[in-house]
Amino acid sequence: MDQNKTILGVLIAVLILAAAYFFYFRSAPEATIPAPEDVTAIPTGATITEDGIGIRFLQQGDGENFPTLADEITIHYTGWQTDGVMFDSSRLRGEPSTFPLGGLIAGWELSVPLMSKGSRALIWIPGDLAYDNRPDRPDAPKGMLVFDIELIDIIAAGGSTR
Repeated sequence: MDQNKTILGVLIAVLILAAAYFFYFRSAPEATIPAPEDVTAIPTGATITEDGIGIRFLQQGDGENFPTLADEITIHYTGWQTDGVMFDSSRLRGEPSTFPLGGLIAGWELSVPLMSKGSRALIWIPGDLAYDNRPDRPDAPKGMLVFDIELIDIIAAGGSTR
């Protein structure tokens, strides 16, 4: 009989711990980075490309090293929808990301080559240059997206950095 009480006590303790764990992680707020004040639309003063992409530089780079579609880029980035909801951020993960520039959304392929190494910019990308026409990404955010991109490094096709 004492053995049954011990087993029952352990089961109750496990259930309490499981419920506390579930409640804590279910109710914990997700980390987020606040959206820029001008997230809703391309602001006055931003450069607008022929493709309708808005760019506002926050920090100038070296002015010499610009990525091409054949390069890989190492960046920090955060992305928001125009309602201010953040949907992704390498900064929150604490690690910059490295991508082949030629394999990204069209808006990045058209805007990131305008950035030199070390620059940081806010970029407004129309939905048709982001995920609106990407049936392979049904859960991706739709409409105009806003990115804060810092170009940390450029890795040329041969593997050397510029």
